[in-house]
Amino acid sequence: MRRFNKEGETPLDDISGLKIKNISTRRELDEVEADNILDAYLKYTISPKQIEGIKFDTLFLQQLHRDMFAKVWSWAGEFRTTQTSIGIEAVNIRQALYQLMDDLAFWEDAWDY
Repeated sequence: MRRFNKEGETPLDDISGLKIKNISTRRELDEVEADNILDAYLKYTISPKQIEGIKFDTLFLQQLHRDMFAKVWSWAGEFRTTQTSIGIEAVNIRQALYQLMDDLAFWEDAWDY
């Protein structure tokens, strides 16, 4: 991982759950998250057989999130319980995710390729 210590970089606001303690800027965080996301991408796309039989449900999405962020964040794969400045309210996450999964299933069945 490259290190950047340039003046004016955006500092991190909420680092609760951050596993890598020497990260101090947004750029550093973006880099380690990108490395973790690449690992997850390769896990699921290196071979078509990697995704055969996967049931695309909320449990899978939690596992995918864990695969994408667990090397960086202790809360990876867990539903958020606190409010952030962006996104829906924490109490509505599960319902919104279930709705998304229903929508995707409908679109997959109804889509006219």
